[in-house]
Amino acid sequence: MSIGFSADEVFKIGMEVELNGKAFYDAALGLCEDEEPKETIKHLRDEEGKHYASFAKMRDQLPPEAKAETVFDPDGQMAAYLKALADSRVFTSESQAADIARNCRSAREILQVALRFEKDSVLMFQALKEGTKPEWGQEKIDYLIGAEMEHIRKINALLEKLAG
Repeated sequence: MSIGFSADEVFKIGMEVELNGKAFYDAALGLCEDEEPKETIKHLRDEEGKHYASFAKMRDQLPPEAKAETVFDPDGQMAAYLKALADSRVFTSESQAADIARNCRSAREILQVALRFEKDSVLMFQALKEGTKPEWGQEKIDYLIGAEMEHIRKINALLEKLAG
């Protein structure tokens, strides 16, 4: 099975990932009473919005040929990997993300879900980076991966602090 991906599709998926994260953090923000976790969640929500804008800008700047398949995947390995990543993501839609946040019973639980989401985002973005050419935004995707990794460090440090 031969499946290809376009850079346009890659950035569209990235935008969806960020919207889902923002929906989770928006819903979680209203549930968190402790100031430090609330500030972290607010920061993460704002970052998701910035990352969405980054993907949208990269997508808007793509040349017309970026809508054509740019990654040849004759054995379907990349397609299978992306499908597995997408199927195992913490959030698959904005409404599901908000529902998951509303079902959390504590700041610690919110942060644990957020940690899984941020880890999923890193894996997804690393895979998506392979779906575009270097001149069409791989460096910018690397920057976003670094930002997601910083989110992981920040959440993990706060979880350790809350654990005492």
